[in-house]
Amino acid sequence: MPLRRPLRHRELTIAAIASLLVCWQADVHAQSDGFPKPLAFPPQPPPKPVTPPHRASPEVPASVSPGTRYEPQAQAQTKPMRVEVIDGSRFRDIENGTVYRLWGVDVCAPDQTALLGRQPWPCGTMARAWLVNETLGKWVSCVLLDKQGNELAVRCSSSTHQDIALAMLKEGVAVALPPDHEPKQVKVYLAAQDAARKAFRGLWGSAFDMPWAYRSQLAAVEPKADPPPPPAPDPVNPTDGPTPSITGDQPIQNEKGPPKSPGLVRGQPNEERR
Repeated sequence: MPLRRPLRHRELTIAAIASLLVCWQADVHAQSDGFPKPLAFPPQPPPKPVTPPHRASPEVPASVSPGTRYEPQAQAQTKPMRVEVIDGSRFRDIENGTVYRLWGVDVCAPDQTALLGRQPWPCGTMARAWLVNETLGKWVSCVLLDKQGNELAVRCSSSTHQDIALAMLKEGVAVALPPDHEPKQVKVYLAAQDAARKAFRGLWGSAFDMPWAYRSQLAAVEPKADPPPPPAPDPVNPTDGPTPSITGDQPIQNEKGPPKSPGLVRGQPNEERR
């Protein structure tokens, strides 16, 4: 029994070596039979540094040609101010005198009237009174949209209305300007005007001329003042200056020679006075 244990270990060692030889021979035989060799991945190059993709700056859009610069312009907004109403759509800052006009709307002219049945009423005065009531004693803040002559077209808000022009349209105090007068129309303005017209609110319950048409008719009918004619020359004294007068016993000035005595009368012989 003690002699068989070393033999057992020797047999296991020989069997292991034999199995390794068999596996090696099988691998060589498989490669010689034309089977593809195991895939070997090529050596990977060192990773390159990752650079972020180039993105255009938001200040220069793609549509702008190179060499120019675009900067978005924020809408200029006025400081809260107290205003003095000029008419139904214009007012001025009481501090610096700047004149503002509500953008996108128009109101009746100051002397314009509307007709409710057979009764005329001053729609221009009504629009001015409405604007006075909404701005008197209240702070008004405006956003500048356009400049037309000496006036600034603005969209304004107050403590009672977020958009004063929109409130005027809703109550039928003003009308929206047509595209030929204001190309940039606002859909919410047109919708508010349409709702007021269907409800016969304000102006829409009466017959009236559109403000821009009324002003055009008024300008066509109003005669133009002719310049005053130049003054006619004086036939007696064509030269400038006062005309000398003869009073009392002043001597008559002769054109040529010394002055004559008041007692001498032209055309009669001289007689001695007794």
